[in-house]
Amino acid sequence: MIYISVFQPISDQTPNSGIGKIAFQLYQHLAKNKKVQIFFGHKGNILEPNVRDLGKLYHFIFRVLGFLSRFVPYYFIRNIQEIFFDFFFSFKIKKEVTVLITTNAWIPISIRKAKKYNIKTHFISGNANENMIYNLVKSEKNRLGILTKDAFDYYPRLHRYNKTIINVQYIICINKYILNSFKNSFLNINKVLLLPTIFDANYNDFEITKIHNEIFTIFYCAHTTTLKGLHILLDAYFIFMEGKADIQLVIGGKIDTSILDKISKSLNNTTIKIIGNLNSSQVAGQLKTSNLFVVPSLTDAGPVTMIEAMYTRTPVVCSSGVGNQELIKDGFNGFIYKINNAIQLSEKLEQAYTSKDKLTLIGGNARKTVIKCLSLKREFLLKFESLINNENTSNW
Repeated sequence: MIYISVFQPISDQTPNSGIGKIAFQLYQHLAKNKKVQIFFGHKGNILEPNVRDLGKLYHFIFRVLGFLSRFVPYYFIRNIQEIFFDFFFSFKIKKEVTVLITTNAWIPISIRKAKKYNIKTHFISGNANENMIYNLVKSEKNRLGILTKDAFDYYPRLHRYNKTIINVQYIICINKYILNSFKNSFLNINKVLLLPTIFDANYNDFEITKIHNEIFTIFYCAHTTTLKGLHILLDAYFIFMEGKADIQLVIGGKIDTSILDKISKSLNNTTIKIIGNLNSSQVAGQLKTSNLFVVPSLTDAGPVTMIEAMYTRTPVVCSSGVGNQELIKDGFNGFIYKINNAIQLSEKLEQAYTSKDKLTLIGGNARKTVIKCLSLKREFLLKFESLINNENTSNW
């Protein structure tokens, strides 16, 4: 029996998160020939027979904690939710389980129990090593004078993460950026493997026809924390906008209070438009008229919205702290700048602005890159299956 553990939320037929979708696709692939059960931390509406539930008590506690997040900092509630998930999931670990695959690295109790039963454990990492992220967030918040915490710099959560990953048999990295973050870690990790793939999007929503816009439109969309680098984009934008009247920066997604306090004055500029949370079809609608999509993250393994933008033939400007940078050849199918460098980002914006006639070609190349990556998804699933079957991985 193979168990797959996914903490991320689900809705309709697939998980919402990129890494959750990868795990669900793996479940569907393995279920054709093997006995597989998949457990989700957020209750959804998937009706397949081998999608398992953690029980009514677990979901009642989960909902109560969700309600308490209105009054208690989210990073604390998220940590407690993950602890409860680990506790309830550990009761599902039985001797007949042969393989445990997880996208959630905050399950030390479950992993220890799996180790006790000699169950092979595999962690599919949807982010870079959390130790690197923790240090990066702490450093950036100190630089900006931000005193509030979030889920990325809450030490009790990091401590549980480290207790989990040192006990898994394999860490599966979906790109070299994630791989290097573990290879360079101080932790004594058994084995880290590279299995390249990309996060899936709701591609039907992104089969759009680009519309010419007289205003040069730069689009940013994310749930903004310090990590997402919106403050860096704003610094770059104000350098870039000097002397220009035909530009606009559109900002989508929720902005956390901690970073909002630091950038609120900048958002008052008349060429900046705040549009709030967006669903997939609304993101696609905005990409129709956008000339560029910017990913200024300090670290980000592989943002789904970046893939969506490339799929719609919208050129992307991303930092060197983004895992999907491996998909970008600077000037050919997008633009890359050095992480946390607002001046270099402004130069890339200027380069795109002054070569508008080339953006259609660059966007077309971006689309071709994503299509090629999607054609390799099955290869990822087959290699993962061979890993489970104890086949040689030396030529990966």
